[in-house]
Amino acid sequence: MPAQSLVLGLTFVASTAVIYTLVAAGSRRLLRSRPGAARGITLCSGIIMLGLGVLLLAEQAVPVAHAAGALFALA
Repeated sequence: MPAQSLVLGLTFVASTAVIYTLVAAGSRRLLRSRPGAARGITLCSGIIMLGLGVLLLAEQAVPVAHAAGALFALA
């Protein structure tokens, strides 16, 4: 059973590496020929990353604020 898992894992890693390499090469070629599209994609991805960061921060801040409120209620 462990050998099967190892083979399955290595197959997944290899196929993922090939697919991501092809996607990266294709997108690089496409975006070099269209600088306006590259700027738009960069802007969109930056906005998405900022939004995800805010969501992750809020997700962590709510339990901390709740714990702090409970701590100060005891004092």
